[in-house]
Amino acid sequence: MSDNDWKKSENGGSEPDTGYTHSDRSGSTGKGIVIGMLIILIPLILFISAGAVLLNRMGSKLVLVSDSGVNMAGVSAKLNAIQTLVDQLFLFDYEKEELENGIYDGYVSALGDPYTCYYTKDAYQDMMEGSQGTYYGIGVMISQEAESQRVLVIRVFSGSPAEEAGMKAGDYIMEVEGHEVTGMDLNEVVTYIKGAEGTTAEIKVHRNEEPDLLKFDVERRQVDVDTVYSRMLDDTTGYLELTEFDSVSTEQFQKAIQNLQEQGMKGLVLDLRDNPGGLLDVAVDIADILIDTGTVVTISDKNGEVQEYEAVNAGALDVPLTVLVNGNSASASEVLSGCLKDYGTATLVGTQTFGKGIVQTIYPFADGTAMKITTAHYYTPEGTDIHGTGITPDVVIEDDPETEDVDEQLEKAVGIVKQQLAQ
Repeated sequence: MSDNDWKKSENGGSEPDTGYTHSDRSGSTGKGIVIGMLIILIPLILFISAGAVLLNRMGSKLVLVSDSGVNMAGVSAKLNAIQTLVDQLFLFDYEKEELENGIYDGYVSALGDPYTCYYTKDAYQDMMEGSQGTYYGIGVMISQEAESQRVLVIRVFSGSPAEEAGMKAGDYIMEVEGHEVTGMDLNEVVTYIKGAEGTTAEIKVHRNEEPDLLKFDVERRQVDVDTVYSRMLDDTTGYLELTEFDSVSTEQFQKAIQNLQEQGMKGLVLDLRDNPGGLLDVAVDIADILIDTGTVVTISDKNGEVQEYEAVNAGALDVPLTVLVNGNSASASEVLSGCLKDYGTATLVGTQTFGKGIVQTIYPFADGTAMKITTAHYYTPEGTDIHGTGITPDVVIEDDPETEDVDEQLEKAVGIVKQQLAQ
């Protein structure tokens, strides 16, 4: 939502990841480093009574059972003792709801999985809204670095409040509204960034060339996110950049392809660099535009249950195609690029992708909260598990940071398209 996912973007959000609607292929690969998160939405409301429960998968359904690996009776007794101490001795006031959320969040966090997390009601609502492509925020896409857990701005949208305030891609967000965000789940960071239209977000960033943190007061406004940018590079070569996989992306992608074809496109460069992921069904639908029928991605859970996501529309975009990827291409980007590579539909150019090849499922609860939990691995059509390793491009080439005016990776990709057109 950057998986850098969880959705790694302010508007989601990877991810990944972000308004999910149910379909047979619904979900998110979310955004973020934790950059993209592969999420399959299960439209299931779990009504949980008092006491401990365990979610077990039986076929395609979930049932509630009473036992688990944790002594929940003992935990409950100890929590009651702690509550008694708080009630009788704690000096300060506290918010009951925050205390309860802290219990759930601590339990889930103790699993030690950066992709598994608990969402408060507000955080879940914000996450769900983010994938619609319209939101009230400042207009940045963010990701999270895997080791340092710092929050990186990977894109500032043109004409956005963030651009007007002076924020830049490459800034590290250190504080939002007084909250230190390094190590925080990206969706929680997003909840602090977003807010009511017309309000101001106070954001402090570290910029590499600056010795001190920079403070920006950024107005929150409605931001309509274009996830596709396209243009003709010359008379025959089209260029299409896909920034994330949101609910608006498939339609934007189709329109961009049609527009490029009307301008005489004979070959295409698809740019997935710094794309942190997003919705799984969108990745599958876009793959369905580019390839003929066949498996796009396969998912396998801990019980050995396998689900295949298929391209179902016959016909493919029959032009020479290169795909640009880098270390920030994650999750849904890896689903798409891995599929295209396995089918030989495209030549991948750039550097090793992020390596986010596990699935998170979101389970909403009756009280409006939710849990995102790692549930499965995903595999490319040829059965490759890329988690932790990423996808190696067919042509490995670094982009030289010393030559800001030259995009060596793009030039290489265009050269390959030209060579194929000449054959």
